[in-house]
Amino acid sequence: MKEGKVFLGVLVFLLVFCGVSATNALDRNAKGDLTDWTWTSKCMDEWLIPAFNKVYPNIKITTVPMSLPETHDKLFAAIAAGAGAPDFATILSDSMQKFINQGGLADMTEYMNKHKGEFPKYKVQMNSDSNGHIFGVPFNSAPVELWYRQDILDKYHLKLPDTWDDYLKLARTLKKYGIYVTSISHAAKAMDLSQEGEIGTYGLLVQQQRGNFFDEAGKPTLNTPEGRKALALMNTMVQEDLAANVPEGSPAQYQLMDQSKLFSIIGAAWYVNVLADYIKPGSTSYGNWRIARLPAFEAGGLRASNFGGAELVIFQQTPKEKADLAMAFIDFTCTTLPGAIVHAQYGEFPSWIPSWKSPEVVNMVWELTGNQKLNTIFAQVEPLVPLWRTSPRYTEIQRIITTKMNAVFVGDESVDKALGEAQTEAEH
Repeated sequence: MKEGKVFLGVLVFLLVFCGVSATNALDRNAKGDLTDWTWTSKCMDEWLIPAFNKVYPNIKITTVPMSLPETHDKLFAAIAAGAGAPDFATILSDSMQKFINQGGLADMTEYMNKHKGEFPKYKVQMNSDSNGHIFGVPFNSAPVELWYRQDILDKYHLKLPDTWDDYLKLARTLKKYGIYVTSISHAAKAMDLSQEGEIGTYGLLVQQQRGNFFDEAGKPTLNTPEGRKALALMNTMVQEDLAANVPEGSPAQYQLMDQSKLFSIIGAAWYVNVLADYIKPGSTSYGNWRIARLPAFEAGGLRASNFGGAELVIFQQTPKEKADLAMAFIDFTCTTLPGAIVHAQYGEFPSWIPSWKSPEVVNMVWELTGNQKLNTIFAQVEPLVPLWRTSPRYTEIQRIITTKMNAVFVGDESVDKALGEAQTEAEH
């Protein structure tokens, strides 16, 4: 069970007195069975579905847990086959354009129009086609912060960096004490080849500068000033041995945390959920984690970005009666305060803007972060997140960049040469 359950009594009150009217698309006694495919099975099974069943007790939802890549691969295959898809599913925000281009997702435009202005613009844009039709409802958002160790700052009388140059200076000081400023795994045998890992960090740094991997026409834009600055920053940390060469989420990384040899993680709102799984009471880092806005690339510059997030979708092959039931779950989860509270308690930041003003959401605390009100900061950062264009080619482009990042990190190519070659490859 995650921390942050301090509002459980309030949640029960809201479910009883607010939930039905907020999700009254169906009768409370509606019955049926649904199947959901997702990599967020724990969130669904232990948190959201039980809360939903307090409103709709006769709708049974069976979650089929899969890894993120497996979820996407099997959904893509089921859509292509025209059969075999679940009743609804979770899709990574960055992958939505690939599924929209394939076809097979149910059109959510009418529902989303009823909630116009209630979701971040960049999330709606990621779920929309060129004609403005919307095919997903934002499940969660992933504003990025610098997760850092307050006790390390205190011990060595250091201060938080305002810019990435300051961050590098801090990193060089920490190195003298045997502490890595963060972790970046590199070389082909170590680099995370998923959509997250190093390519995720690189992408959020590009987005922070209001850069993109694609222009408005969907053409790749990889050899850009924003891309060069982002890769140069990461490469500096690699070449100067300021970042630990360990994979994200690996035992080696958590060992460094336990040994107080890792100062920070550049991570999204959902990272509290990761920490809660591995950092337990008694650990040297428990209670010492905090978050702060990202350092800026230039003094006074933007300190906001996004890393991940997901959408809920229904399929054209889903029968009408099941689609109605699935829509009731999506409505509860994505556009009601009870759903937002449960989602936030699990450790993910709700995309539904009205929930950001709710004390039950923004005042939520976790002991492992020193009872800091994380969601208050996320709610301040999320409106500042720049537009991030994706494309059906998004994962292909990520793979191209990852290969070139590897060449830079092992010293085979310069940043300029690597991104120039990446651009050329992407154009052919």
